[in-house]
Amino acid sequence: MMKTNSYFVLLALVSILSFACFACKHQTVSYKDFSFSYTLQSVNVYTVTTVIDSKKNCQIRKENIFMNRVEKSPVIKTDSVKLSDKEYQQIVTLLQDANLFEMKDSYGFDNKTNQNADDFILQIVFKADGKKKFITIKGMPSTKFNPEFVKLIKTMNDLMNRYGSN
Repeated sequence: MMKTNSYFVLLALVSILSFACFACKHQTVSYKDFSFSYTLQSVNVYTVTTVIDSKKNCQIRKENIFMNRVEKSPVIKTDSVKLSDKEYQQIVTLLQDANLFEMKDSYGFDNKTNQNADDFILQIVFKADGKKKFITIKGMPSTKFNPEFVKLIKTMNDLMNRYGSN
């Protein structure tokens, strides 16, 4: 009888510690005060930047670098919107699940890229909870990214298309 109680207590303790470790590892960060910037650039041709903050503000800036150089009159189109609760929550969830702070700072600069896409640069700046993360991706690197990171990028591109002026 004593061994059964000891095993039960031991099993309960292991279960509690396992759950606590799982909860710590998968703890969702609140991101009460954050900013996220996503820039997609075709080098010397076009740049689109989307900035989202914890107040549900979304700003999209588009610059046709090539035409600005030709016309000698820089034009940057800027659109600002307030994200819906659903859009905002989707982005916060993707930011949490993408584990940006765990990613490397750069990808695709080791010449292991798709040469046809080398003129594309993707830059991410994420500030949250007193931390900053800068990520730069050149071209189409052979790296396999976290599926939630890929969803985050797709969502950002969708926002650019939905709210950015043409």
